[in-house]
Amino acid sequence: MIRFLIVTKRTGRLGNRLTLSAHCLAAARERGWVLLNPSFASYADYFVGPRADAMVCKAPRPDAAPTRALTRALAYACGRLVWQACKVLERIPGMPVATAKALSRKHLDLGPVVTAAEKRSSRLLALQGYHFRHHPWARRHADEIRAYFEPLPEIRAEAERAVAALRARADVVVGVHIRHGDYAKHLDGRFFYPVPTYLRLMRECQALLAPQRVAFLIFSNAAFEPNEFSEFDATPGPGGLVSDLHALSLCDRIIGAPSSYSSWAAFYGRVPIARVQQPDRALMPTDFTLLQSPDPLY
Repeated sequence: MIRFLIVTKRTGRLGNRLTLSAHCLAAARERGWVLLNPSFASYADYFVGPRADAMVCKAPRPDAAPTRALTRALAYACGRLVWQACKVLERIPGMPVATAKALSRKHLDLGPVVTAAEKRSSRLLALQGYHFRHHPWARRHADEIRAYFEPLPEIRAEAERAVAALRARADVVVGVHIRHGDYAKHLDGRFFYPVPTYLRLMRECQALLAPQRVAFLIFSNAAFEPNEFSEFDATPGPGGLVSDLHALSLCDRIIGAPSSYSSWAAFYGRVPIARVQQPDRALMPTDFTLLQSPDPLY
C-alpha cells in the first residue's frame, strides 16, 4: 500500500524549510511513506535532490533538468487544496486521510503523528506548520538527508573558494552568523544581539583557540561597515543565500544566536556550534556542540 506524506504550506525561509523537510524526509524513509514537498519549490533549484521534481522527493539526480517554475507553482497550489480537502474528508468515518498542524512556537513530535495516521489506515497525511520534529529518525537518516539537500556543484565551489582563501592564512576558520533583520521581532527580539556582543564573542573564541591562528567568516542578513571587524582577520561570506550556507558548513566552528540557518549548516557540515542564548555570559569550550539532526532549538 502506497502512503503519501505531504507538506502543504511554506513556513519561513530557507533554514526553516530545510529543517522541516529533513525531518519529514526522515519520517517518510523510516516508515515507507512517499514524501511530497511542494512547499520547498522556491529553493529547489539550489539543491541536487529537490531540483528535479516539483513534488515527489526521490533520490538525488545531479544530472536531471530542473522542474519548470510553472509546474512547481501548480504543485504548491495543489498542496494547498489537498490541505483544505483533507480537513473536510478526515471527518468522514473510514476516509483514509489525516491531517496535523504544528502550532507556532510549539514543537510537535512527528513520530506519534505518523503512527496515528498508520493506525487509522490513512493513505494520505497532510501536514501544515514548521515545528514538526522527530530527532531519532533524523539522526538515523542523516546521511540521506545530507545527500538529498546537497547544494549544486557550482554553489559548493563558490563556498569552497571563500573558505580556502582563509585557510591559506589561518589554522582555524570560525563562522559567525549575525542574525539581524527579522530577529528584531522574532521571539520578541530575544536573540537580536548588537554587533559589540558578537565582537566580544569573537575575542573569547580567539582566546579559547589560542595559540592557533583564527580567521572569521562573517555571515549576516544585515549590512555592516568593514572596519567594524578590523581587529580580526575577518571577511564576509561569498554572498549568496545558499553559497553562504554551504560556506558556513565548511568552517571549523560556528558562533551565533539560535537559528535554523546556522543550525542547518552545523548539522550538514558536522561542525561544532555555539548557539548563544545568554549573550552576557563568557563563551566556554562546552558551548560548542555537534548536532546529530537538524535542531534549531526554537
